[in-house]
Amino acid sequence: KFIAVIGLTGAGKSSLIRTLTGKEVYVEHGINAGTTSFAMFPAIIEGHCYVFVDTPGFNDSDPQRTDADVFMEILSWFRQMTPVCDLAGVLYLHDITQPRFSDAARMNLELLQALCGEEYFRNITILTTMWRKLSPDACDLAEETQRQLEEDSWKPLIKNGARVIQHLEGVVEPLVPL
Repeated sequence: KFIAVIGLTGAGKSSLIRTLTGKEVYVEHGINAGTTSFAMFPAIIEGHCYVFVDTPGFNDSDPQRTDADVFMEILSWFRQMTPVCDLAGVLYLHDITQPRFSDAARMNLELLQALCGEEYFRNITILTTMWRKLSPDACDLAEETQRQLEEDSWKPLIKNGARVIQHLEGVVEPLVPL
């Protein structure tokens, strides 16, 4: 079962994969995107075999690579791989420390919806990340932000079966449908 991990640059895709798989995954902590191509990382979770696919991030700082380019790369990967592998789900990461749902985040979400289609939304898990970077007061605000996103921007996904999980870095929750 393949799980695609998608989100904006810096949302924690590679860090999440490192946590889930225990594998060495390159994580960039600077201003540039860490993942610029696809990488696959196998893991056995609760007796089930998965391959997590680290994807290039949207909204990276490379002026030679637009979000449309990244979308086309992901679309091409989906088209090439789905005939030969079981794409069990998508983990869509959102950095909860961002105070607003940016245009880049909105476009990323629209691209995800276009890529998957409504019938596949039930296989999407939205992970809000970076909770450990927040103070207790900021956590209250972030929880309100998440609630607003669930009722607005993420509503079509949730209405069609997607679920939302607050991901605490370093903690392995039941992120994939087993």
